Amino acid sequence: MQSARNRKALVLIGVAAAFAVLVVVKVGASAPTPVEDAASTRDTGSAAGEPATAVAAYDAAIAEGRPIFLNFGLSYCANCAEMEETIQEVLPEYTDEVIYLHVMTDEPSGRELAQRFAFQFVPTSYFIRADGEILDSYTGKLDAAGVRQYLDALLADR
Repeated sequence: MQSARNRKALVLIGVAAAFAVLVVVKVGASAPTPVEDAASTRDTGSAAGEPATAVAAYDAAIAEGRPIFLNFGLSYCANCAEMEETIQEVLPEYTDEVIYLHVMTDEPSGRELAQRFAFQFVPTSYFIRADGEILDSYTGKLDAAGVRQYLDALLADR
């Protein structure tokens, strides 16, 4: 009986320790690294005028000095695909006011940009002020009303 109680205690201690490690890792990585000065010109990617990497696109967006809607996803994520459809439905209403960046974290340049931010799940969206400061973020799939709510808050914060 004593050994069964000891085993239960050890299992509980192990679970608590694992949880504590996860919390420390999450809290320790909760702030994105500061954005470095953006390059003054955009790199050319596959289409004329498109930056070659997600990092270059982000840096160019920061340099433009407009609010940014940054959405991270995966190519094989159903929720990410559904959210992208919703964003494309809403985005025309904000085209002249907000820069939208869709970044796939399963691509090398997407992983590189994702390292600047702290998140564990996709889709994850960041709503970034014109000065590069993060106003808010959201993890999960937003509907059209949710996207509008975040974008309206971002624009109201100017």
